[in-house]
Amino acid sequence: MFWCPRETVLGHVSHIDLYLFEHSPDHYEQSFPELMRDYVFPYIGTPRKPPRTVFGAWFSRYWAYAQQDIVELIRRFENNDPSDEHDSVHRCPLRPPVHVSVLVIDMDWHQPNQWTGFSWNRELFPDPEALLAWLHERSHPVHVVLNLHPADGIAASEDVFAQARSLVAPGFPSNDTIPFHISDGGFRRAYFGAVLRALENDPPLANQTRKHGVDFWWIDWQQGVSEKDGFNPMPLLNHFHYHWAESGAREGRLLPVILSRWPGVGGHRYPVGFSGDTVASWSSLAMQPEFTTMAANVGYYYWSHDIGGHYGGDEDPERYVRWVQWGCFSPILRLHCSKNDFMSRTPWAFHSLEVESVVRHVLRLRSSLEFLLESVPAACASLCAYVSLRLARSVEHRGLPAPRRL
Repeated sequence: MFWCPRETVLGHVSHIDLYLFEHSPDHYEQSFPELMRDYVFPYIGTPRKPPRTVFGAWFSRYWAYAQQDIVELIRRFENNDPSDEHDSVHRCPLRPPVHVSVLVIDMDWHQPNQWTGFSWNRELFPDPEALLAWLHERSHPVHVVLNLHPADGIAASEDVFAQARSLVAPGFPSNDTIPFHISDGGFRRAYFGAVLRALENDPPLANQTRKHGVDFWWIDWQQGVSEKDGFNPMPLLNHFHYHWAESGAREGRLLPVILSRWPGVGGHRYPVGFSGDTVASWSSLAMQPEFTTMAANVGYYYWSHDIGGHYGGDEDPERYVRWVQWGCFSPILRLHCSKNDFMSRTPWAFHSLEVESVVRHVLRLRSSLEFLLESVPAACASLCAYVSLRLARSVEHRGLPAPRRL
């Protein structure tokens, strides 16, 4: 059953639309994904499949990384840190190299001390294009995602404000912030055509080298109803961002995918979903397999969770390992945590060779599954979540031996 409160679209509470899809016993031979394909998706839209890169291992942390910090981070994942050249401990077989497919740079990539920003923080990133080129040109390329909180609009201090101002409306004041207004065509022209476009890749032209930029965007809206639009803009942000990504993919600028908070039922059409900040606890981990499987009931196959937990709770090495193991067989594996000196989701965070070895081997297994996950039907993205859920219930209800503690 799908429900749609009209107030989210029209701004008033008149009634609620209900849609009921019931499985007929005369068609029991059809699988659930086939039923969704034949009877539900024609009404609510078909989920797109993300590109292969998205099915690898992601790393994300809300942290003020500097440019050199990111270089050292990737080298350590790859076990290729020049500072460790003569350190046999870091070269042992228990620390095999891990290739990060997607690197997420959180809010500190832009101007500090503000939610909204669209210009690089030059104190942390003196030459962002060189960093992006270094990441893109590795033997195993690292694709880059930047975090967006666009609620405060486009400030006059942004690098491309003059170009954005010329696109939003004739005669727009030269020193006024362009307010966020996603339903307005002028704002969208400025937002996508000037502000975001300046940060994205440029495919090489004749006798020119490629300009390296961001590969896709993380829409991290948390501000509820937009003042200018009068409603929660998440559905429109998803719609316009995803179609911008698709057009960018055709031009060689972007990957055809976004990372976004939940926009409501219908958001399955714009993968990938971000399930929000997760408490670092066993109960959060226990919830995620069932949550991910149940989301498939409305076609929302591609969920990205904060693997390891985002904030709160405590830091437990066994739970971290179990969470990464679950993440390996979930639709998207994205390691992530909050800005906390005592939290990290790197394999070496607990200073334990055993923990690091297990996590590295699991991340390598995930990377080996990229081609498989790209080739299977979209509905199978939640198949592993279903299997994980069944195994967990078997342990709980059938008295099977629980996994050995580390």
